[in-house]
Amino acid sequence: PPPQAPPPPPAQLRSRLPRPRRARRRLRRPLVASPLPSLPTL
Repeated sequence: PPPQAPPPPPAQLRSRLPRPRRARRRLRRPLVASPLPSLPTL
């Protein structure tokens, strides 16, 4: 079980990284217009 635990995390992290990157780009557009709400939201 210990050796199988490390392999799964890296695969999920790679798939999760590309997804949030696209969502962050879309959020950046509205945030740029209102930098004030961007700080509290983070």
